[in-house]
Amino acid sequence: MDVDLSQASGDISFAPPSHDVNAPDLYIPMMAFITYTLLLGYAYGQYNRFTPELLGITASQTLVLLFLEVMFIKGGFWLFEENSPGLLDLLAYCGYKYVSLIVDIIVGLILGRNSYYLTASILSLFSGLFMVRTLAATRRAINSEKSDSRAPRTYFLLFIGLLQILISGFLAYNVITWPETSIDDNINSVSSATGVSSSTIKQSTKVSPTTDGDSP
Repeated sequence: MDVDLSQASGDISFAPPSHDVNAPDLYIPMMAFITYTLLLGYAYGQYNRFTPELLGITASQTLVLLFLEVMFIKGGFWLFEENSPGLLDLLAYCGYKYVSLIVDIIVGLILGRNSYYLTASILSLFSGLFMVRTLAATRRAINSEKSDSRAPRTYFLLFIGLLQILISGFLAYNVITWPETSIDDNINSVSSATGVSSSTIKQSTKVSPTTDGDSP
């Protein structure tokens, strides 16, 4: 990881991705954020729960959480009087979790609720581990002269990892109430019972969420 230490204090800049393959890059997090928002709207639409306001609510909620997360990390580095990664670098690090959230939603659409929750739990843990290891390596690189492994700094990095797990879990477990089975499983069951091909059912019907009480 190539680091530019020309600044006397404050943020430290990394070499651009064209010169360092390990440099943080906002392209993947930005595309993942957009894809996550659109894919979540698609998932709601599959169960007739989509509303036009959903995309705006999802985008604003995730952006607020991202902003608070980045500010917390910046504040922690400032509190320990250490140089911190640049704002855009931290946005990239924190934004990589949207890639795992995309995988969670795709698994939920294909395999149903139980597989979704299992995948979300595993990938949330991986997101936390990624943040701890990445920030630990970055901290050693940009604070080589005064870096140490005293307990408060170590606990701070571990808490950032835990925070990443909690945010990923919140975004994963509160986006949608998944059915126990996937859409295709429900359609195939209806197809087997009625003798109508699954393709015909997909074209002529939509899967609706289960509601209590009698229909009007």
